[in-house]
Amino acid sequence: MGTSGSFGGSTTKPWQNVAAIIDADGSGEGGLGDQIDESPEGADQPTTGLVEQIATAVAIALQADDPAISPRRAPRPTPGDSGLFYGQLTGNPRRTGTTKPPPTSGRRQIASAVGRAGRAVGAGHALANGNADQLASYGLDLDSLRDLDRFSQIFKIVEAVQIKGSGPDDTALRHAIIEVLDRVLGATETTEPLDTLIEMVSSYANHLLSVELDALMQHGKLDPALVSVHREELAEYIRVRAADLRQNNANLTNPDQFEHAARELLRATLGLLSGDGDL
Repeated sequence: MGTSGSFGGSTTKPWQNVAAIIDADGSGEGGLGDQIDESPEGADQPTTGLVEQIATAVAIALQADDPAISPRRAPRPTPGDSGLFYGQLTGNPRRTGTTKPPPTSGRRQIASAVGRAGRAVGAGHALANGNADQLASYGLDLDSLRDLDRFSQIFKIVEAVQIKGSGPDDTALRHAIIEVLDRVLGATETTEPLDTLIEMVSSYANHLLSVELDALMQHGKLDPALVSVHREELAEYIRVRAADLRQNNANLTNPDQFEHAARELLRATLGLLSGDGDL
């Protein structure tokens, strides 16, 4: 199945608010270079500014598109529970964290989509590590995949986790997966699954943002010149904020854990951006 609601939401009020903030800038000034400070440890730390305002509005718009990824809708913990918001990313994921929500007419299913992308990341790491048992849990065979070139391996993984459809949101999801899997499968050194998930989540959010910015320009709601100024700044800002979540060495071993972790990371990233998170 494809991503339900595979279309831009640029005509909704939250996305119109994103356009209004960008349009109000007008000058195209206030770039990311003025909004990232170097901490004493040398890490990039985002500060306040125009890009933060836009990113906040973007996060709120995505949360409105699919309330399943809003921190306000995140289930509260129970004894023995685990999850990103409660200090531990994985373990035995909650049933509510791994069960796909029922389709909602007219709404994007971003949580469901990013969960499938999380499974793709898990399969990619299993292949990179030569773990036949883990690959089998995704319905994939290690020996068969080893006979393929990297692009064909990625295609098989995308196919296995049922990422289909040809709408803008589906394309955004595939782009995010292909980008991270290409790096994982082409890496000369072992990469951490959690780092790949964070990279995938920020990439997916940025590709969804591109869908909306393109739609806003097509509808004449945004000046392409302003979009060209801020597009890369926003992408970098979202990447930096997502990286702030790199605080756990999660033991991710099975498809459900990767799916759960991807959803929680996206929910947490948007929560950080919107100021709605409760980490």
